[in-house]
Amino acid sequence: MKKYIFKNNLNYKIFIPTLPHLISLIKENTKQWKTETIISTDMSKFDEYYEDVYISITCSGTASLEIAKRNIPQIVIYKLNYFTEILIKPFVRVKYANLINIISNQMIIPEVVNSNLNEKKLLNIFLNLFNDRKKQENQIDSINMYLKEIVNDFSPYDVSVNRINKLINPSSKAN
Repeated sequence: MKKYIFKNNLNYKIFIPTLPHLISLIKENTKQWKTETIISTDMSKFDEYYEDVYISITCSGTASLEIAKRNIPQIVIYKLNYFTEILIKPFVRVKYANLINIISNQMIIPEVVNSNLNEKKLLNIFLNLFNDRKKQENQIDSINMYLKEIVNDFSPYDVSVNRINKLINPSSKAN
């Protein structure tokens, strides 16, 4: 992907939401890209940026759900340390890494994970989804069927605070 973005002046902007401790690393790795890249840690602007996102490469379960709730087509990537992958592989028997895929028991959101995650495979899957509007629409429709099973109207922050309060003070009326 990095080489593809570097070589091509895409007619799109790239938005990378990140954490403060990663911003300098990301800026260093993207400074030669010909495509305009917005790197932000300002969560108050994320919603504004997400309105213009056409497709996402997502690398965490929580972020994937946030992208799914916004009806943005996506590919999910995960990469464990090589030795960790070898160590846990005999003990973990799951077909999918993404929550939507696990719940549906099918590959709705393409996953490129662990030893399968390489630039060529990621670029191929990305371009396949990027260039096929019907695949994007089907993905969003399928996601929405399963998303309603796990999403509610409560802020995850409020839910977490309520659960922590309940643990600290079991007689609390928090939900």
